[in-house]
This record gives sequence, C-alpha cells and structure tokens, in this order.
Amino acid sequence: MQVSTKLAIADTKSEKLIRASVTSSLSKLQIESIEILYLHDESILLQEYSEQVFLTLQKILSDGLIKGIGVSIYTYDKLEANYGSFPGLSAYQVPENICDRRLIRKKLIQDIADQNKSVTIRSVFLQGLLLMNSNEIPDSLNECKSSVESLKQLADLCGVSVIDLCLSYVKNINWCSGILVGVDNLAQLQKILNSDAVLPENWEEYISPIREDLADPRNWSYD
Repeated sequence: MQVSTKLAIADTKSEKLIRASVTSSLSKLQIESIEILYLHDESILLQEYSEQVFLTLQKILSDGLIKGIGVSIYTYDKLEANYGSFPGLSAYQVPENICDRRLIRKKLIQDIADQNKSVTIRSVFLQGLLLMNSNEIPDSLNECKSSVESLKQLADLCGVSVIDLCLSYVKNINWCSGILVGVDNLAQLQKILNSDAVLPENWEEYISPIREDLADPRNWSYD
C-alpha cells in the first residue's frame, strides 16, 4: 500500500518538528514509510529557512521514513520557483480541471513529467464548484456560472455526467501521473472509479474557462 501525506507549514520550523510530524503520521497510518511527503504550502521552500527544511527532508529520506519529497502547488510561478531552486523534488501536486486550463500546455510541467517525476492533478472538480447547480453557486462566484452551466450543457448533450467530463479531461493529459479527489461516501468513490467516458471532440468550443483568480479557491469569499 502506498500512502502519501502533507507537511503543514507550522511543522517546518525545525528539524524536531518535521521529524515529529512524520513519526506521528507513520504511527497513525500504521505504515513503515510514507510514499511522498508533500509540503502543504508552495511557499515553504521559498522562505529564508528553506535550505534547512529541504536538508532535513533529505535526511528523513535517507532514513527510509519517506520515499520522496513533493510540494503542493497553486500557481505556475511558484512551480517555476520551486523546481528551479530544488531540482531534488520528486513529486508535485498541481491544480488543473476542465474549466481551469492554466497548466496544460506549459512546457515546464511536461519537462518535469519527462524526468519521471510525479505530477498529480488536484482540484479536478474545483472543490465541488463544477458539480454545483447554478442556484447553489455563491453570489461571490457569479462570474463562474457561465462556465459551470456550459459544462453541464455539454454533459447533457453527450449523455454523460459532469463528473465524467471532468475526469475524462484530466485522464487525457499526458503529463498527469495521478488524480487526487475527495469523496464524501463510498457511492461517490465508486462513481469516480467507474467513470470511463471519452472526452468529446471540439469540447473547448462549448466550455468557457473560469477567470484565473477565481480558479484559485484561496481567493473565494462567501460573504
């Protein structure tokens, strides 16, 4: 069984805290080693103490407690910065979905995949926004409604679900090593696992992309 987990920014302040977090995760998960230990915040390796953090992670890697070091990315510029400063990173989590296509044609991310580094796609459903009905979307995200509606219209036209379209999009990306999704229950998981729809031709003509700043959930407001 391969299990990966994330290291919170609060646990990166010292080697003692990093090791304590890793040890705690191993104990709770009842495993001997973590497949990929991801840094939860893309800025952790861009701080004054970043060299010390990475050195500690490499020690833990040498100890066999983890098998790889990764980082969770939100923006392309941070992807460039982390990759440029720490080529020893072996895995990346990046946001990409059928309505947020910022990374799909970036040469760097293809280069990373070509080096046999893991590139896992998250935000496939954009934290559930892409699966919402129009009347469920918060007023602060009104500008996203047209994209979500166009996605549903295409799904209806093709006789598939929105989940099918979202998954078929990321499965069609050649640099994608894996897909990270969240589920609320077993039925949802089974629906995702059983999805085998093919991305329809000319799909881009139907689905409008979400504005870049709104594609980042950190900018969302529910006021």
